[in-house]
Amino acid sequence: MMLTITAIDRQRQWRRFFCQIDEFETAFDILNGIVRQGDQPISALVTDEGGRIELPTEVFDESPLSAPVRALKQDWELILAQPIREVSKEREPDADWFPRLLALRQTRVEQLQDTLSQMQELLRTTRKEMPNGPYKARLMERYQRLVDRYTHLLAQAQAAYQTVLFRKADV
Repeated sequence: MMLTITAIDRQRQWRRFFCQIDEFETAFDILNGIVRQGDQPISALVTDEGGRIELPTEVFDESPLSAPVRALKQDWELILAQPIREVSKEREPDADWFPRLLALRQTRVEQLQDTLSQMQELLRTTRKEMPNGPYKARLMERYQRLVDRYTHLLAQAQAAYQTVLFRKADV
């Protein structure tokens, strides 16, 4: 980067000079040094292959600026370098939620057991009481699919309940 500064020195002479800089903080320090010597910067321009940036000369007041800016830069670089923590899907529930979760899982298992029992009873009753024919076959097929579905849902609910119980034993 190239820093171009126009300033009025203590003898009221216009001065213009250029220097190569590696970072903006260096430009800030140079401008603060000019003010510290009693000179007045009129314009400051930083150019590089990306374009031009005009620095506001009125903000420079002899205060060292590069150290705080570098410290701030180090802070945000450190923050950005830290890996993003993923929220675990397997995280431990809060103590207040655990009994409620356990009760919820247990209630779900009981509801599915009741529904499965009702579907099995409908299938048995249809098989025994209804006369043979296409309607009975379709109805039995439908009830059998429901029995299969609720058997599967019950197995999933029981596995979820066992997982909660297993975690309780670990806690």
